[in-house]
Order: sequence, then structure tokens, then C-alpha cells
Amino acid sequence: MVATNTGTRTVIALVENKAGVLARICGLFRRQGFNIASLAVGRSEIKGLSRMTFVVEGPEEVVRLVAAKLDRLIEVVEVEDISDLDHVYREMVLIKVSADNEKRGEILQLSNIFNVKTVDVGSDQMTIETTGESNEIESLLELLEPYGIIEVMRTGRVAVLKDDDMIFTDAWAKIGQTITEMNLTDGVVLVDNIYTSTDKDVSKNHELKPLLKMVEHLKNTTGNSFILIAHHNKHDGDKEPILQKCIITGGKTLTNYVSNVFQIGTSSLGADLRRGKITKTRDGFTELYNEPLLLSLNPDTCYWEYRGVIPNEDLHCTQITKKWEYKVLIEFDARQNDVIDFNRNTIRLYMEGEYPDLAPNTINQKITRWLNKMVEFGLIKDRGHDKYQLNRDAIKNLNLDED
Repeated sequence: MVATNTGTRTVIALVENKAGVLARICGLFRRQGFNIASLAVGRSEIKGLSRMTFVVEGPEEVVRLVAAKLDRLIEVVEVEDISDLDHVYREMVLIKVSADNEKRGEILQLSNIFNVKTVDVGSDQMTIETTGESNEIESLLELLEPYGIIEVMRTGRVAVLKDDDMIFTDAWAKIGQTITEMNLTDGVVLVDNIYTSTDKDVSKNHELKPLLKMVEHLKNTTGNSFILIAHHNKHDGDKEPILQKCIITGGKTLTNYVSNVFQIGTSSLGADLRRGKITKTRDGFTELYNEPLLLSLNPDTCYWEYRGVIPNEDLHCTQITKKWEYKVLIEFDARQNDVIDFNRNTIRLYMEGEYPDLAPNTINQKITRWLNKMVEFGLIKDRGHDKYQLNRDAIKNLNLDED
């Protein structure tokens, strides 16, 4: 028979203050085989949230999982096992003890030693109260036993972390307080950005999840919607990544929790261009879901405006270099002066002058490849019926690397 070590863990949890939460937590403990040695609960400094302190007993390998199990409950905003952290705790006890005239003086002397307060005195009994650590209370009860203890009522342990290890020091508590004080309801709260709004490392799932639960709580209690600005992970190389949820710092923990995700990335085709993409929508289907969208900056309004769907997003991710296609574009544009319209014959005359040694078929192939690429990049507009137009707004924003 294998012996099982019994362990005790102290856990602090921040939970929603509503009916049924305690029942769900106790049900979880019962199913997992945790024994609650003590439980203390009261309203926290955050409106709508209560703080619980649990002392849980059970097999060591089981009770160490209590915080992780609690964190799975929707009503639990944040939870932490503080057993191995530097913390202070206290417990209050009311003790009703037999006390006739002879015993009362002795009991009062003990009270001075244990910093006990007398809260009620009767003809043959008295009630005393003290606050301290569990071992101090046990010592007091042991000394009072010979006098005849009638009743004991203990609150259970309450605990806080010391110094900089304090739990729930997040700025979101202040954000929630401000929203409540200003009576902001049915509006939109923009958080720019989620990483600097908290003292937690949101790149770690176990620290990001409590923050998202706090946002969810504020959304439900205030009726506001929250827009969270997040960043993409850093990437290696010159090529920008294709827009997809996996490149967001915070990963699946963040993207699974929110209702909608809209990502924005740069475009190598111009400083005033951006790529956009709806990579998640929970509120309904959109025909633009997961389509790369071209956005351009309107200099008059300073708004990013939708220009259409990008045929090939990868072309906007690659850093443009001075290949022959772009050399032809820049020089051909300069020769056109103020004229932006041209046809295939116009560019053929230019090509024949630039590449006199090439055969006609080869020049035709180069023209076809050049026109297709420039149209894809949005640098030339295809008007149909052999009519083309230079997009000088896009051409002037080209950032070409030196060869």
C-alpha cells in the first residue's frame, strides 16, 4: 500500500459577486476530493467582485492543482496559490467560555497574554475575541479547555501577499472604478494597448487569462464594449508576415476570448497603404472574412479608407527592390511627363529602345509580365481594351532599396 502525503494550500480568488458562485466552487472541490479546512469571503475593493481565501486539505499531489481547477470556472476572475509566496494571514475567533467569579480573573489574565478582547460577560460565562495566526488560536483554546469551552466560532484564514508580491494590483481595477464613477454605460472603451494596461506578462497564458476575465466582467457589469489594441510578434527577415491570428502576441488565449479580431499590417508598396484582415468574427458572417483588404490614408480626413480586396497579399509583404520591372516603371513614368494614360504599343516603343538586342517575342513576353505585375501591385490601373493608366499616387510612395 502506497502512503499518500497530506498537504495544505492557501488560495486567494477574486470572483464575481453573484448568486450561485460559492455553490459552483464547493461543487468543484467536492468532485475533485478537496477538503475545505476554512473559507473566508467578503466584498473586494472592485465593485461587483468578492475576494475569497481558501485553506484546502488533501493529498499533496491533488491540492496543488486547486488553483488551476478554480481558474477554469467562468465566475473566477483571478486565482493564485500563495502557499509558497511571502504572505501574512490572520484568523479571528469568538470563544464562549464558562466563567464564574473565581475563573473570570484567571481568564482575563490569559487575555492579556494573547491580546484578547472581552466582548460579552454573563453571570456564569463570558465571550472573548482575538485575532492571530492559527497556531496562536490553537494555543489559546488549549489553555481555555480546563475552564470549559462552551462554543467556538472561527472565521477562517484571510491572507494577503507582502510588498511587491501583492495580487490583483492590476490597473484594470482603477479602470473599472473610473468607468463606474463616471457612469459610463453602453459605450466603447478603447485600450491602447493591452500590454501597458497591466503589470502582468500577457505573453504568458496564465497571466493573460485573469486579465481577460476582468475585461469580461467589466463588459458585463457596465454594458460597455472594449476594443483591445494588441501587437504582432516580432519576426525575422525583411518579409512581413501574412496577417493571421497566430502572429498576435498573446496567441490563442487572447484570440479565443474576444469576439472579433481585425488585424492591420504594413504594405511594402507605399507608406500610405496598409493591409487589413478580419480574422475572427463571432457576431455574424461577413463576406470579407479572412480576405486581405487594401487600406489607404486619406490626407484630408486622416482616416484609413477601404480600397478593395488585395488579389495577392504576399506581394504586399515582400520588400521591393530595384529589379528591372521597377526600373522600367520609374523611367517610363518620367518619360510620360504629365500623361498618365498609355497602351501596350507605348510601352513597346520604350522597351525596344531600352533592349535593342532582344527579339520581338522576348519583348512581348517582358511587356506582358511587367504589366501583370504592376497591375497586381496597384502601380498601374488596367482600364480594359488595351488602355492602361499610371497610378502616380502609389508610384511616388515606392520605397526602393538600393541594389
